[in-house]
Amino acid sequence: MFGKDKKPKKPKSKARKIIDWVVTGIFATLLVGVGVLQIVNKTSKNQNVFGPQFQKVLTDSMSPVYKVNDIIVVEKTSVEDLYKRVNEKHQEVDVSFYWMVNGQKSSMTHRLISVTYSETPFTDPATLQECHYQFVAHGINKQSEWCKGSGGYYDCTNQTQTFGETALIGRVSRKSGFMTFATSIWGLLVLLLLPCTYLIVASGIDIYKALKESEDEEAAAKGGNVVGEASETGAEPKNGDPLAGLSKEEKERLKKQMLDEMLGKKD
Repeated sequence: MFGKDKKPKKPKSKARKIIDWVVTGIFATLLVGVGVLQIVNKTSKNQNVFGPQFQKVLTDSMSPVYKVNDIIVVEKTSVEDLYKRVNEKHQEVDVSFYWMVNGQKSSMTHRLISVTYSETPFTDPATLQECHYQFVAHGINKQSEWCKGSGGYYDCTNQTQTFGETALIGRVSRKSGFMTFATSIWGLLVLLLLPCTYLIVASGIDIYKALKESEDEEAAAKGGNVVGEASETGAEPKNGDPLAGLSKEEKERLKKQMLDEMLGKKD
């Protein structure tokens, strides 16, 4: 039989499959993560992601520890823990809390000065709920553009906020450099554009290979030796040409053989 066998498709290598899986997984994770962070970036509202909250720093009152547009990680903590950190361990503790700004409740991040407990309850100004723990906090930047005072004095340590436990959001555990970068323009370009470009290029290569294999199969089907196929099955060739698929030499030899038979000659 002179017919050409169908060429099997070459599967992706194991390394290529692993790369595709990894890139796709990273891309999907980043897409969700960056989407959440963009909500933080645009709305400046607290967003829970697997427990902690991510907040965007809007002012320079905590500079240089937290700069404007930094993303900080705020974790829930008990008032008892904060009481011990400040009064017993004498630690510097930064907390996020609700505070009234221009008549609207907003989140603020400052450093605690003191934590006290009182049997007599007081009303928190932001939540309007009764509280027993009193927190006093302020910013740390002494050359701020935000903490305006009389005579153009910009010292955030002179401005304090007093609030209760109902206004407490949590303790600032760290600044997230990765998420700060991810919410920037360059972060979006690197974290989304590069994986997306890889997936597009890889898909384009796969589509090209699939089209190329399809064209090769069609060419092989048209140029195959259908005479051999017809002789085995007893069916007529599909294209109606009994000499299709034969080389020029084979055609000449077949013609000579048929002519010799017609003239009664022997091979």
